[in-house]
Amino acid sequence: MAKLTAEQRLERVHMKIMQDKNLCLFSGVIMVGDVKVSDTVPTACTNGRDVIYGREFVESLDDGELMFVVLHEAMHKSYRHLAIYKHLRRQRPDLINLATDYVINLEIKDYGRLLSKEPYSPRMPLDDRGNVMGLIDERFRNMDTTKVFNILKNEIPEQREPGQDTLQDSQDVSNGGDDAGGKTPQSHDEHDWDGAAELTEEEEAELKDEIEQALREGSQLVGKRGGRVSRGITEALQPQVDWKDALRDEVKEVVRGHDDSTWRRLNKKYLAVDVIMAGTESTKIGGICIACDASGSIGASEQGQIFGEIKLICDDVKPSRIDLLYWDGEVAAREVYEEHNMSAFVESTRPRGGGGTDPDCLPPYMQEKVITPEIMIIFTDGCFSGGSPDSGKWSNVTCPIIWCVIDNKSYTAPFGKTIHVNL
Repeated sequence: MAKLTAEQRLERVHMKIMQDKNLCLFSGVIMVGDVKVSDTVPTACTNGRDVIYGREFVESLDDGELMFVVLHEAMHKSYRHLAIYKHLRRQRPDLINLATDYVINLEIKDYGRLLSKEPYSPRMPLDDRGNVMGLIDERFRNMDTTKVFNILKNEIPEQREPGQDTLQDSQDVSNGGDDAGGKTPQSHDEHDWDGAAELTEEEEAELKDEIEQALREGSQLVGKRGGRVSRGITEALQPQVDWKDALRDEVKEVVRGHDDSTWRRLNKKYLAVDVIMAGTESTKIGGICIACDASGSIGASEQGQIFGEIKLICDDVKPSRIDLLYWDGEVAAREVYEEHNMSAFVESTRPRGGGGTDPDCLPPYMQEKVITPEIMIIFTDGCFSGGSPDSGKWSNVTCPIIWCVIDNKSYTAPFGKTIHVNL
């Protein structure tokens, strides 16, 4: 029998995925984007849409190992890693690849247990010396990518070559099992962040919808066949509350306390049944304090989206002033906008900061500068150098506090209202 080509072997693995009662979850995902075999790619690579496999790498794997690699790339696409975690890559590009791989490899390991009697049961590839190629560590079980990333950030110091301005992505192939021999662990595949960045906003939105639809259809197929959908995918498919709506509702809840009855505006709800009642009108609220994490975790694009929404809310509720604070390990800058220049704050603001991340620096600064807003909105990714904020240090901040946590569902503030923001 003639030896199958790399392309034919990949097609066969794809068919096995579609036929299996558990793996059929990814039937649609593996069809999203292009799948190619290259003579120059050392292992495998994805930009979140397209996947490229190295020919020699595919030929070196048995059926179970190849299944593992195909599922690994499919999970990167399913969780939209290269779209969601751009802000973590800006912090430590050497770690974000590791964090995503630790999470999904444990999920694939669990699929391997379900399919242990099958010849195509996924198992991690081994190199010529019998070492595991990739990352696996049971201590990260049931953790999400952000939590794993924060643990790695505390454990692995930044390493820069002489004259190197930025850290490089880790893309080498080496032993990344539970015992990595004291070396910095490495991913077994490449993550094409540059390729992902080339997608337009329209292409990203279309890709997001396409993947979500593929997973929903895959979940239905798993259910019909009596299979099991992983917890991570189940959570990813949960309906999401639009953070803009949630934030607007929270701010308006404060404004409602300023509503006055007035006969100049009748209540339209009761006019329909011939009952005349006074309506309400909102008076202006006092100040709003916006505190933006400037440690480097929130980029210019994210800030633009955030401030654009804040401006729309302010146009609606008409605060008397905005105190805009940029903070990292301390408050790096304060900008004050009042009625005459409030409409231009998005264009006028100049973000500053870039050190550690400690939200407990905010209350003493506000006390010193006598900043007493009627509502405070804090934007952060929830990754703090000194741990979660100490509620005891916030006792002098008596207004409602809203924590807008960006792309980090694992963090909820210990006080105030937390809104999870997906950008």
